[in-house]
This record gives sequence, C-alpha cells and structure tokens, in this order.
Amino acid sequence: ALSHGLLDVVGLSNFLTAKERLGLPPEKIQLFLGIVALPWAVKPIFGFGLDKATSMLGAVRPIVFFTTFSTSLTLILLALRPPILGFYALLFVLTCSKIVENILCEAILLRETKNSADEPNSERKNQLPVYFGFRAAGGLVGAFMGGRLIRRFGLETPYRLATAAPA
Repeated sequence: ALSHGLLDVVGLSNFLTAKERLGLPPEKIQLFLGIVALPWAVKPIFGFGLDKATSMLGAVRPIVFFTTFSTSLTLILLALRPPILGFYALLFVLTCSKIVENILCEAILLRETKNSADEPNSERKNQLPVYFGFRAAGGLVGAFMGGRLIRRFGLETPYRLATAAPA
C-alpha cells in the first residue's frame, strides 16, 4: 500500500523525464499520460474480469506475485532511459500491473474483513484502515519529498525506490 502512494514520486519523475530528457511540450505529455491512465477509467471492468478469472483459477496470490514482478521489472527498465515509445509503453504496462495488483489486494482485504466479521470473538481485525493509511502515507511522502529526491539524486531515483518496495 505504501508503494501505491510512493508512485506519486514516479509520476513526477515521468513528467520531468518527458519534459526535460525527451523534450516534449506539456500538452503532449499530458495527452500521452492521459492515454496511459485510461485503464484506471475502466478499473471496474478490470475488477469484474479479475473476479471471474480468480474464481476460475482459484489462486490470487500468484497473480499478485506476477504483477509485483512485472511492476519491478518495468520500473527497472524505466530507470534505464528508454526512447519515447518505449517510455510510454512501459508506463502503460506499469499502469496495468498496478491496477491488477490494486484490485486483487483490495479484494483480499475485503474478503479477510468479511471473514473476520462473520466469526464470533475473532482475533483478526479489519485491515482496511491500515492498508489505506499506508497508502495515504506513501502519497504524503511522495507529495512532500518527491521534488527534493529528484533534485538531489536524479530522475531515475524514484524508479529505483519504487522497485525496492513494489507491493
């Protein structure tokens, strides 16, 4: 959950990379980033499809592991300074991986919360506030420290940091 918030720093690095290294004007950057972000607009469709797929497969954790691996690999490749087409293709893969991971993690938490609520005298607690709290903390770190990190350590640093804590 913390890494979801830390991706705000990656977003800033993406914008600055496109502007400074790739030389794109802001209107093209926003257009391309808007296209890359389109999967988030259809997140409910992803959720429905993933519900069907996981009920047929019966395994959620291997899919979470795969998306975590693909997220890490994508962040490593972004740090290697790909050309413009590769840059935006990697951002699209990163977006899709994070959507799948996000949906599955939330589904696991909801299922665990429901199971603990159904058991009388359960020792297990509702983990949703903890999940969203860490997510918000990552967002705050990204919002307040992202610019300083990039200025001091370079544009590739957020990719490396997010790779260290991908899930």
